[in-house]
Amino acid sequence: MKKRYVYQPKRYFTQIKLVGYVMVVCLLVGLVNFILSPGLNFWILVIAAAAYGSANTFLFKSNPNEVWVDDESVTFSCPWGKAVYRLDQLEDFNIREFTPNYQLFIRCRSKDGRRGRYWVNYYFFNDDKDLIQEMHHIERMIRPQALKFRGRPDMGAQRPGYSPAAVDDQGNPLPPPQEETAPAAPAAPPSPLEAEGK
Repeated sequence: MKKRYVYQPKRYFTQIKLVGYVMVVCLLVGLVNFILSPGLNFWILVIAAAAYGSANTFLFKSNPNEVWVDDESVTFSCPWGKAVYRLDQLEDFNIREFTPNYQLFIRCRSKDGRRGRYWVNYYFFNDDKDLIQEMHHIERMIRPQALKFRGRPDMGAQRPGYSPAAVDDQGNPLPPPQEETAPAAPAAPPSPLEAEGK
């Protein structure tokens, strides 16, 4: 089952796109002023901050406006590109939660050497609770021994919308219960008419 989570378009424009454009302008202004006045260290700070902010937005694509999840992959997408990670190729999927800001900071590393880091502002995504559970489910698949899952066997144990998975005390999935086969019913005795016919 494939699920799509979308950042509110107006919020994404004002909080991500617009801020990214402002960072680019600040970077250009900082470069020009540093060239004209190379002795002012203030412009070095402006250049560094603006370069980091614009690179996160446009180069590293760290602020997705869509997240796609299915049984085989997770995709982080933004207007400037997307990154698809196959779950069976993931070596690391590490989530840090910033609850006051309603953000998840996710680091991904694939077996083919690809890396990515993403800020997911889940508060502004549709089905935010499902999105959080999907991310924790993937993290649990890749990092089942993570400290956050100890003592919380239900956290990320299954994808939202699926029936709850049975887990043991350590949160490891248990095999499905074996169906018991009912014994065959005894054959009904012949009726008196059938017995007389014989």
